[in-house]
Amino acid sequence: MSGILAGIDVPDRIVRDVNDSIAGVTGTKTISMVERQSMGLDFFIHNTGSATLTVSRDGQAAKTVYSGDVYRWNDMKYDTVKIIATAVYEAQWAGLTFELLKRRGLMR
Repeated sequence: MSGILAGIDVPDRIVRDVNDSIAGVTGTKTISMVERQSMGLDFFIHNTGSATLTVSRDGQAAKTVYSGDVYRWNDMKYDTVKIIATAVYEAQWAGLTFELLKRRGLMR
């Protein structure tokens, strides 16, 4: 995780103000929340293809997502998600913009 996010404590049940998704794609994809001026909190991936794929968060050990399976996390701060796939997948992610974090006094 980027150092900019390390000291931020996010209150429970805070409404996410940024979300995005991709569908019907293959290949390697890196999603950087900091480049989007945001902090990621939630992530969902569905492997709709016939091969396995891997997904990792902030350089941690990759998780394997088998054909037809779903992998997700909620309320976990992250900056970067890396997806490596030859399979077709769909993914969604949500988080908080730096602007909202600053307005709420959670970030300088």
